[in-house]
Amino acid sequence: MKSLLFGLIQGLTEFLPISSSGHLNILNRLVPIDASIFSYIILLHLATLCAVLVFFWKKIIILLSQRTFLLRLFFITLITGVIGLLIKHFLKENMEHKYVVTICLLINAIILFTAKMAAGKRTVTNLSWRDCTLLGFVQGIAVLPGISRSGITIVTALRRGFIAQEAFDISFIMSIPAILGAFLLEAREIRSMPISGIQIAIGSISAFIVGLITLFIVRKVLIAKKFQLFGYYCLFLSIVSIVL
Repeated sequence: MKSLLFGLIQGLTEFLPISSSGHLNILNRLVPIDASIFSYIILLHLATLCAVLVFFWKKIIILLSQRTFLLRLFFITLITGVIGLLIKHFLKENMEHKYVVTICLLINAIILFTAKMAAGKRTVTNLSWRDCTLLGFVQGIAVLPGISRSGITIVTALRRGFIAQEAFDISFIMSIPAILGAFLLEAREIRSMPISGIQIAIGSISAFIVGLITLFIVRKVLIAKKFQLFGYYCLFLSIVSIVL
């Protein structure tokens, strides 16, 4: 049941712009979770990565044939890695501090509220090096618990003048190397996990299925120009975090 629960949480919060790390932090304060479960969540990232690959497979095939886009994707990932590692290095133990999470959830809500003011006509073929620098930077910032990777990157793309559908595509396609890289960095923690193959299978399957469903929901809400509604939820969650 615990494997199923965490699979559902991972699949749901990884793609919705409400911060999966923020939810896990609050859950850990309500129901203390041992270190092995956090390693288990890292493993579940592979399941949600598979959901992204399945959902965007046509777009990925098209973009893989474009050398210019691949160079830009590499550049985005490089900046993300540098910023993410710098934040982890300087914050260290404070990364999971309850006040840091609360403030980040509040910031995330504000970011999502600005989505309503953003609109444009640009497509992924117009992706500039300046766009890549900014997207890589904000994706790196999303290492902070409470800041949603999908939320901050989609809103940034919208503010840069990209069409909603294109902002959605850019955000999740650029997450592929980032999620894979984060998994590889933390992979050593997985070796010591005292869990069975059944637990891994249940969590991974639930994370994959819910992840796919969530991607459809995010796209629909974004195109309907109601993305800022997630901001109210993050505002509520920051209040819950303060109360706890």
